[in-house]
Amino acid sequence: MASLKKISIFLLILIALQLAAFSASDKNNASDYFKSYPSRFQEIHSAALTDALKGNYSSAINQFLKKEKNKSDVFGILEEDASDSTKEACRPYIEQIKNHIQDYIKLLPELDAYMTNPLMQADIQKTRDLLTRLAYIRNQVYTAGDEVEKIDRSVYVRHLAKSIKGIKEVNFSGITGVMDCNFYAILNTVLGPAEKETLEQSLIISNAFLPENIFSSDEKNVKAAGKNIEKLADKCIEISELTELINIKDENYKNELLLLKNSISSVNTIAETAALISVKTNVSVSRPEDIKQALRTGNDLYSVTLVNNAATLLDLGKAASSIRTSQNISRLNAIKNKKDFSSKLVSAIISACSNIEKETVNSSIKLWIESAKYYAQAASQITEENQGTVKKLSSYLDDNALEKFAGKCITECKNALILFNSDKKILMDGIEKLNAGYGYRTNFINEQKLIEDSIKRIEGLEKELNKINSEAEEKYLKSKIAVNTVEIAYQKAQALYQRKDYIQAFNQHQKAVNLYMELESELKNDCELRNEIYLKLTQLKQEIIEGEKSVFVVEQRKYKIDARRSYDAGNFENAGFILTQAEEKRRLWAKMMDFELELDPELERLKDFVNTAIAIKEGREISRYDSKAPEILYNLSEAQKNFNQGEKLFNQGEKEKAKAYLSAAEEKIQLVKNYYPRNKDAGLLRLKIDQLTDKESFDASFPEKIKKLKQEVKSSDTSSRQAYSDLLDLYEINPDYPGLKKIITEAEYTLGFRQRPADTSQIKKAAELSSQAQEALNQAGRDEILLEHARSLANQAIALNSDDGKAITVLDEIARRKGEKPAVILSASDEELYQKALKDYQNGNLPDARIKINKLLENSSNGRSAKILKLKENIERKLNE
Repeated sequence: MASLKKISIFLLILIALQLAAFSASDKNNASDYFKSYPSRFQEIHSAALTDALKGNYSSAINQFLKKEKNKSDVFGILEEDASDSTKEACRPYIEQIKNHIQDYIKLLPELDAYMTNPLMQADIQKTRDLLTRLAYIRNQVYTAGDEVEKIDRSVYVRHLAKSIKGIKEVNFSGITGVMDCNFYAILNTVLGPAEKETLEQSLIISNAFLPENIFSSDEKNVKAAGKNIEKLADKCIEISELTELINIKDENYKNELLLLKNSISSVNTIAETAALISVKTNVSVSRPEDIKQALRTGNDLYSVTLVNNAATLLDLGKAASSIRTSQNISRLNAIKNKKDFSSKLVSAIISACSNIEKETVNSSIKLWIESAKYYAQAASQITEENQGTVKKLSSYLDDNALEKFAGKCITECKNALILFNSDKKILMDGIEKLNAGYGYRTNFINEQKLIEDSIKRIEGLEKELNKINSEAEEKYLKSKIAVNTVEIAYQKAQALYQRKDYIQAFNQHQKAVNLYMELESELKNDCELRNEIYLKLTQLKQEIIEGEKSVFVVEQRKYKIDARRSYDAGNFENAGFILTQAEEKRRLWAKMMDFELELDPELERLKDFVNTAIAIKEGREISRYDSKAPEILYNLSEAQKNFNQGEKLFNQGEKEKAKAYLSAAEEKIQLVKNYYPRNKDAGLLRLKIDQLTDKESFDASFPEKIKKLKQEVKSSDTSSRQAYSDLLDLYEINPDYPGLKKIITEAEYTLGFRQRPADTSQIKKAAELSSQAQEALNQAGRDEILLEHARSLANQAIALNSDDGKAITVLDEIARRKGEKPAVILSASDEELYQKALKDYQNGNLPDARIKINKLLENSSNGRSAKILKLKENIERKLNE
């Protein structure tokens, strides 16, 4: 498609002619392009193009909807030669296009109304909205044309695609061409006035910059016109970019406007320069407050201004020359077929710059005496500052300082050497300027000598800098070697992190941190290097923590599930071991995060069950780790032997002989019970003796024993466990005793050995609580209070029904969210201060340790650090002992 610039010029002519007829020559040119197509194609396309260029878009679009009498055609293309398969493939797209044409026809009244309504045209947003709707229809038609064009290479398809998309050689041909013509007509109703107004503002500047006006023009008017051009350029760009709605960009037009905008700064400079030049020799230039800075930056206007009050004019002339030859002005001037407003403005700028240069050619002899004083004062200030620089760089390596900056010292030494060399050149240039005024030399000979002495002193300072630089390089090397050593450990930790072995990565990271602390004296030779490796260690720690966050909650849930399974299976020791692993993981996680974790009620509840079970089991069995186990087992074995012999004699009727053995058995049983009062085997043997020697009394007292033990279980002291153990012994003797099994189960619930199964009402209540917990969680986000409320509800549900899945899910999700709380990671300086405080504490220097800890706690973010708080607690406890 043609560029926006070419089309916009053409359409502006059309709009100005108020729907004038398309010229005969243009018709002929278009017809020439249509000659290779069928006569009906030529006729329809020529008529549609003529109507579109006249602004009669309704007639233009309807040209493509006309039907050949007694023939089947589509958009002016006869179907008679097309194959059935081709027609069938084209039909869906044809129907789409027809529908879009109808949408366009429906939109035409709004488009026509816009063209006659200045208020609507003044509203760019309304223009944008209208063009967006038009562009949507046009793009849909064009896309459908693309799809038609892909169907096959038949003449019918090719001609049909041309009718839809137009032919490249003729602007605004085809169905989309009609819509494009309408689009540009609307676009230019806004663009044309904006360009006209831009030209008017350019003419204001052009007139002000005429040779006869430039030094008497009102600067404010010129700047106001420039400001208006900037706004208008933005407006033109905004309007022109609307062509992107129909996938057309005109970068040349946009670039011209951007160059135009950039030229306004030159316009302002010229206006300001012209105003200054108008005062000519009355120009008053203030003496710079910072002479050395003025000289170093090449902004030394004052020493030049001292020459016949004309130096300012010379500088302004040079500035005007730089504007005239600047890249922006050159590029704008080189544009071919540029807009009138651009042409007028760039010509005015070039002309104005030339006139300013002519006005500033005159220069006068410098006022040498004042100039010499100026340079002498600058030399004194520069030398004093350079001495301060050497002193400051030396302090970077001071062994008594808290921090050394070898690398920074090297960099600043090099910069200082460059500056010193530049300063010498500045002062030499000053001497050279003064030499040019040799006839006045007797008036400023002392000042010139002072400048020469300053140059020699700067050369001496350069030698000192070279020594400092050598020392800095040596210290920097030491620091770099130490950093590399830590880096190796860091890389190992990072490799483990990359393998997602977060625990080992953290352990290796701790080794790297320890190494960092060991090498701190070498690292401190360059605090920037030290801070850099510390930052890497810090970032890796954060990454490790982020990685572990994703698995921590999952692992905790698995520990709980596995512990519960082992517990339910009676494997209490394994359950305890698993819960110990869970606690160890929590401890490590707390160390990673460096803050105390909140108690996990669910984990604590499991630990209570498991610990109770283990305690009861340990009392009934003899621990193999007990140092007295051999002696106790021997006594138990002897008790069993004596019982067996006594039972045999008793059953044979030799009761007197049996009593001796049974008494011996009881003695051995008591020896066992002295250490293990609830031992299962000892308890059973005693019951068997009672049952053997007086079965009637034993059986008669059995119910009373159960009743008594049932009550004792409910007591809160240690006798409750003994009572429970005795119940188990009774069950071993008589497992069929009615209700005994149930009594034991109830005892287990009472002792906290087992959680009572949830009944229907508890399950229902737990479900209600877990639903409330879920609802609270949904509303909580990261709100700590709401999360705690949700967790409380979920824990209540778990307490009622440990199998409530929703409550478990809520608890895990809360753990994840709370796990996102950022870890406490100390800065390098704070970590160093903590290590010093720790060392003071270990050495017994408690007051100094407390001072350092309190200093750390001045930073509020350190108030969450568990290790800082723990050390503070230890210090305070020691001080209060």
